[in-house]
Amino acid sequence: MTRAQVLEYHDVVRRHFRETFQVENDKGFINHQSVSEETVQAYADQTGDGPNDDDLHFHMEKGPENVWNKEVLELLLQQLNQRLEDEEESLRSPTPSNAFWMELLINKYNNVRKEWRVGASRKKADGSYETPEEVVGRVEETHNDKGEKARRGRRRRDVRGITAFIDGCY
Repeated sequence: MTRAQVLEYHDVVRRHFRETFQVENDKGFINHQSVSEETVQAYADQTGDGPNDDDLHFHMEKGPENVWNKEVLELLLQQLNQRLEDEEESLRSPTPSNAFWMELLINKYNNVRKEWRVGASRKKADGSYETPEEVVGRVEETHNDKGEKARRGRRRRDVRGITAFIDGCY
């Protein structure tokens, strides 16, 4: 499998998540409404309904091996396969196996879960939870810190490259 094919498959999964969950990118999952623990437990005990394939929600507190999330991922795989069959413009590359698609879906879930966890309310030292305003402040501060570190690293690399170029000229 070529790198171009893998990138094409990743793009298909990205588009599928964007359209299914109506988000622009992974950061859109910060506001994802997670399924409650009670709903998941009722589904696991077979006393409650499973995921609604018209309005999918993950149980964001748990990983992809969770019974609810497994079912959501299976529904996403079914929808993805249907989408690939229905699309007028098919994949340029051969269609991979369901196991490969599932691996991509799980990786995507893990990525969006990281974003969700960034925006989740955290417990403070006094035992209370952050208010929505405190969460926004923390997320913005983290985002600004990452940008500053990236700019600093880019500047370091640029200066190093210029220095190497100047040294090579003499």
